[in-house]
Amino acid sequence: MKTKPFELSVLESYRMFFLLNNLPKDSEDYDIWIQTPAGYESVDFVDVFTMRDGSLLAAWKHPFEKLGLQNLVAFANGKTQILNLYSVERIYDIYDRDVDSDSGTFIFTASRVIENADWRCDRGYYGSRPFQGEVQEQVINDLGQIVFYEPFLSVAGIGHLIYIESNNRKELANEKINNSVIPVTGRTLQEVLRLIYEWSAVSKEPFNSSEEASVSAAAYLEALKFTDDELELIGSLREMQVASFLKGSNNARVRPSEIDVLSPEIANIVFDRMASSSLSFIISRNPELWGINEILEKEKNQLEAGMSRFFEFYGIDSDNSITDTEKIIDLAKNNFNQTVGPYVHNQLRLFKNKKSILNSI
Repeated sequence: MKTKPFELSVLESYRMFFLLNNLPKDSEDYDIWIQTPAGYESVDFVDVFTMRDGSLLAAWKHPFEKLGLQNLVAFANGKTQILNLYSVERIYDIYDRDVDSDSGTFIFTASRVIENADWRCDRGYYGSRPFQGEVQEQVINDLGQIVFYEPFLSVAGIGHLIYIESNNRKELANEKINNSVIPVTGRTLQEVLRLIYEWSAVSKEPFNSSEEASVSAAAYLEALKFTDDELELIGSLREMQVASFLKGSNNARVRPSEIDVLSPEIANIVFDRMASSSLSFIISRNPELWGINEILEKEKNQLEAGMSRFFEFYGIDSDNSITDTEKIIDLAKNNFNQTVGPYVHNQLRLFKNKKSILNSI
């Protein structure tokens, strides 16, 4: 497939963007693949545009339809890059957790083929599973228990980085954080990144661990092309359970009492590997791509128009604030039907997160 020059009219029909910063600039030919158990297959719903500095920008029109695929692989001029279909807007309100939080967990999991699944073009072939050696206990028994579930950084067949929060499984979360045979869970993003780093380290000399968590962590960091500088930054974080075990600690399974706060630099490591429905967000971090002012103004106008259409669709007065979640959900249920609550909640959350991002630029 051929790349196209970017122009402002792209914003009229494309709703999600991902910077292919690891592919050669000014590449004219590209391909986008999905990984299946039988190998790679090309997909045709992603287009690639060339920005002012020659960088390649992936864009697609229907982000919700394809979200279940989680990630693709982009190819150009002999180079590949993981293309994450998950957007920053899906984690913007949850990525920076208080180190003393007692709810929600970030988890690094294995990625395996989903057995007996109903394969469709909008679903992936792989799903998250506990690593070999972990206690196999069901986390969620009913969908109503889920507050958040966001598998936001995936590499099919290797691993998933997930945020999950339920309304009644705090005891299990504490057990995973403080007494796990395979420690891969934490209250904050930064501690789980450090755990992935530690598991990756023990796959190498002199340890040469063949445990699934260790091998997967090393492959995960390699597939996502973590740079030496990024790994050094993660390595500077406070040591977690794997390092404590290697040092002979008697309390190696217990989460450290002091956790580093999330720095912007650590957050950027994740943001650089996520899509965004706000092209302004990507350009604000890569100003050489395009002039930001005209795109930011256009996206703010599009957001306001989108929220107006949302209120009109559900028959709700547009004077209501998108922050008044419960009120708007009740109005939507009364005006539409009683099943729309989760959909309305999700849309309001994405509206709020996108508005926060645009206002921060």
